[in-house]
Amino acid sequence: MGDGVRLPEGTVVQITPIEMDQDSLLELVGEAVSTGISDLATQHDHYLYGLAKPKD
Repeated sequence: MGDGVRLPEGTVVQITPIEMDQDSLLELVGEAVSTGISDLATQHDHYLYGLAKPKD
């Protein structure tokens, strides 16, 4: 339940966790491709938005 949800005093609730596939992140890794851009992780704003690369 999100913030601000109010239930009457004494209301019985049942919380059921959602079962997640433990391998879902590992499956995503298989979709990764090599871009050939060695500084993509640190300069993503430059490549995505055309911002100037920060000077070191």
